[in-house]
Amino acid sequence: MVNIKKAMLTPSEEFESPEAVVKHPHLSVAQKTEILERWEYDVRELAVAEEENMRGGETAHLLQQIHQALDQVNPHPPQTDTGSHTKHR
Repeated sequence: MVNIKKAMLTPSEEFESPEAVVKHPHLSVAQKTEILERWEYDVRELAVAEEENMRGGETAHLLQQIHQALDQVNPHPPQTDTGSHTKHR
């Protein structure tokens, strides 16, 4: 069983992958979003640390997985460019 409070603080310790967050049946969309956004923050912090130490890592791949999971949880309608170059009177 997933510890929701712990998942909000350290998602990688509670979930095997970002996809596991998406598929969790007992989390609300808001909880999934918060967990994935926290995971993204953690991975970005790790990426900075890796850059400073000049080590290679899989952070880019994990960030891609997190972004895909966020898109599944909160799908965004395609943005259209109609009317953006003209002024409405």
